[in-house]
Amino acid sequence: MTAGASAAAPLELRGFSAGYSQSEIKVVDASFTLGRGTLTALVGPNGAGKSTLLKGILGLTPVHDAGAVRFFGQSLDAARERVAYLPQRSEIDWNFPASALDVVAMGLYRRLGLFRRVNRAARDEARAALALVGLEAQAAQPIGELSGGQRQRVLLARALVQRADLLLLDEPFANVDELTERTIARVLEDLRANGTTILAVHHDIGTVRANFASAILFNVRVLAHGPAESTLTDAAIVRAYTASNAANLSAGGAA
Repeated sequence: MTAGASAAAPLELRGFSAGYSQSEIKVVDASFTLGRGTLTALVGPNGAGKSTLLKGILGLTPVHDAGAVRFFGQSLDAARERVAYLPQRSEIDWNFPASALDVVAMGLYRRLGLFRRVNRAARDEARAALALVGLEAQAAQPIGELSGGQRQRVLLARALVQRADLLLLDEPFANVDELTERTIARVLEDLRANGTTILAVHHDIGTVRANFASAILFNVRVLAHGPAESTLTDAAIVRAYTASNAANLSAGGAA
């Protein structure tokens, strides 16, 4: 890695667009930069394109402008080992016959190689990640038997073992119990304090203001980006959440 790449922003978008077809573009002209060791909430109404933004950034949508995204000053292919993604819990097949430990160990496949056996050291690492999210005692439990909050913590542990410098999280706090919410908030803050950059889709404004230093207000376009307190003002939120389509917002509202 070059010195320039290591000093570059963990994530930079310049005029990024993404969608599921040319006639179904959900993200339009998105631009923002995330600095190292920042914890940022991606906030906006349902249907605003927040999940599409994360997936598009990672090349998971049929239509996306890969050239408008840089990871640590590089393409995704060049920086892939430094990036981890936590999908929405509903996107996971929880009937798959695997234990909590097995699911977490799946996060090690990139480092180990897809067809290499998960050895004892790797399983110990996965177990340590489960301990960080308070689930060490559930390591052998089938994932289908876990509660919703426990499943979310398993997914977070799977992301943790990847040792990524950039985490993209889609609704990590959605429909979780209070214990899980506190656990996730603590883990994310610890990661941020150690230099990890985190972008998390979130919908609860109160929790964002309590746990995130910065926020991106989003509705198809980036409407504002900055400190959570000044970005998520009541007026800005009303404006973003009542707009039926961000394309109808004035150009002056984008940031």
